[in-house]
Amino acid sequence: MSEQQFTVGYQDGWITITSTVDGDAKVARFAAGSQTKETADARAQMFRQAYPQLRQWAVDAAGVNTNWPTMTQQQKDTALRETIRRLGLFFDNFAELLASLNADV
Repeated sequence: MSEQQFTVGYQDGWITITSTVDGDAKVARFAAGSQTKETADARAQMFRQAYPQLRQWAVDAAGVNTNWPTMTQQQKDTALRETIRRLGLFFDNFAELLASLNADV
């Protein structure tokens, strides 16, 4: 049977979780951050709601990719503008994800 240990600590501004199995230690670090429970809950809800939309965007992108050779220039311009708009939204929400993980501190 293997020897296992689990410890939680605080080091250099990071909350640490150390898991040791048979002498092999692995450390997970999390920034302490300062978000409230309400902020964290709101961000989690936002991510849950965004998931189906991101999946739909992936389907849409695949469709544009498939249809690109037969699309008119107007359709291509419209698809490109929509892609840029969605990329901006993705970057904004990715910043929120980093904040929710306290990775912005």
